[in-house]
Amino acid sequence: MPENQPFKLRSLILSVYAPTALYSIGEGAIAPILPAAAERLGASLPVAGLIAGLLMAGVLLADLPAGVLVARIGERKAMIYSAIFCALGISTSVVAPSLLLLGLGVLLVGFGHAVFGLARQVYIAQHIPYSHRARALSIIGGTFRIGAFFGPLLAALVISLYGISAVFFVAMILWFTAAIVVAFTKEEQTLHQATTFRRTLQIAKREKSTLSRIGTVAMIVAIMRSSRSIGLPLLAIAIHLPPEKTALYIGIAGAVELSLFFISGQVMDKYGRRWAAIPTLVGMSLSNLLFFIVTDAPMFVVVAITLAIANAFSAGLVLVLGADAAPEDARSEFLSSFRLMVDAGATASTPLLSMLIVITGGLAPAISVFSALGFVGVWLANRYLPKRSRS
Repeated sequence: MPENQPFKLRSLILSVYAPTALYSIGEGAIAPILPAAAERLGASLPVAGLIAGLLMAGVLLADLPAGVLVARIGERKAMIYSAIFCALGISTSVVAPSLLLLGLGVLLVGFGHAVFGLARQVYIAQHIPYSHRARALSIIGGTFRIGAFFGPLLAALVISLYGISAVFFVAMILWFTAAIVVAFTKEEQTLHQATTFRRTLQIAKREKSTLSRIGTVAMIVAIMRSSRSIGLPLLAIAIHLPPEKTALYIGIAGAVELSLFFISGQVMDKYGRRWAAIPTLVGMSLSNLLFFIVTDAPMFVVVAITLAIANAFSAGLVLVLGADAAPEDARSEFLSSFRLMVDAGATASTPLLSMLIVITGGLAPAISVFSALGFVGVWLANRYLPKRSRS
């Protein structure tokens, strides 16, 4: 869309935001119950963890092929087909429950997630003017938070009424509904490309300078977020906080973050991307250093909320950085490589934190390593991100 044409964010409600919210709630509902579902089918604790990890494994495996698919069939069809694919994939866990089928279903959901997420990001980059891009993508970042917040609550309600298996059925309904909503929206004119996996690798090589700079900033943001997700529950264990209080306090922090996510887009569109990236990385890095002094519940709440506020300022940031950097002649191919970097960083952060705990002898010194990485991200963001908005 040309920059001088009027644009309203509400025009994205049916084509992007509603289906994304439905999709995110479905994924948010199944993610926390995967280990329990696996254990219920006879899995040991390590196997249950492996089953849950297959979701991210599927995303990583599909990141690059997703670029080929989206370029060939277009963003709208890719969103429709991937949502249906997720629903059909997880149906294996409903119709014939076993560990093998549960694992297969989770892996297929990961495949679908990669395609759905890429298609949505390419759509924004393709059709939304730069002046509104950050706000548009910050709302998408907000829908992730909606899914992470309301999905587990929905799962808890469904389990109390019908059992664990019913959660998969509810996720299927949500994903089918997301596909139907997109199917009833107007199809935008999109340049489909007969791309190949080889071309995707060629584009990654051609854009290696951008990927190594902007992509690294985005990857560090993803690593900081992921370390926070695992670090807070481990901190709760370290100070002997009861599980119910841990869930409550993290939920309160999630509510604070959910209420602030739109600020990120406004800041990025008005002042530039670095004004979201730098405060987020500084805030999360400093908040991680507070792990050294947390000994009780009040301090735990303080750290959880400060991390939530810092992260709220980066809602949609990774998506925006990718959309801004994507070349017009190869958006899908570039963004598939960009997302692979980001997803790989997020996935690696959990085993890295575990390894650092062993090496450093404690959670606080281990998480402080991520603080150091965050400050590296601050330096990179200050050097490579534009100093002001183009709008």
